Order: sequence, then structure tokens, then C-alpha cells
Amino acid sequence: MEEARRGNVPGFHILAPCSLPTAIREIRIVDIRRIFSLPVGFVRKEAEGVDARLRLLPPYRAHLAQAFARFFMRIGLPLDIPPFRQGIADQTKAPAQYTSATSRSMPNCDPI
Repeated sequence: MEEARRGNVPGFHILAPCSLPTAIREIRIVDIRRIFSLPVGFVRKEAEGVDARLRLLPPYRAHLAQAFARFFMRIGLPLDIPPFRQGIADQTKAPAQYTSATSRSMPNCDPI
């Protein structure tokens, strides 16, 4: 739960509790992995029929939007950068899987 609070669990976002006397809420967890889509007209009509509703205030609204974007805008690389090993003096050389006499040294660059 602490890692999710820090924003280190992709796909989940923690909302702080609400302490308004008329709308007390505990901590809430937003599952960003599940998206529901509703027509705008339907949502507006439903909102008109409600006397009062809670809204996230800025910057909390922007923080939730950033968590959403961070989760859905991730890019998967065809070859991941290999992990660094402890105790090796020169970690800047490309691993053997990325080098050959005819190929470029790293998969993410092209010669000019």
C-alpha cells in the first residue's frame, strides 16, 4: 500500500480520505487498468439529477491524470536495456547480443 501511495505501482492510484462533514470517505484506490466509457450526454444528464457531488481539486486532479497518462503511455521496447552489474569498471560497452561486425552497436541508434 505504501508503494502505491508513492506512485510506484503502475495501474493504481491512491486518493486521500475526504473529511467534509457531509461526505466522509476513507482512502480510495483507483484501478487505472479498468476504463469505463460513457456517452457525455448521459453523464451530464445524470450529474444534473444529483444535488451535490464530490470533485477532485487541483492539483489532485492533475496528479490522478498524470498517473493515468503514465500507465497508458508506457512504451514497450523490443530489446530492453540489460541490467547493470555490480563491480564492473566499464558499464558503457554494449553487451554481446547488441554487437556484430555488420550491425549497429545498440538497437536504439542508427548511423548518420
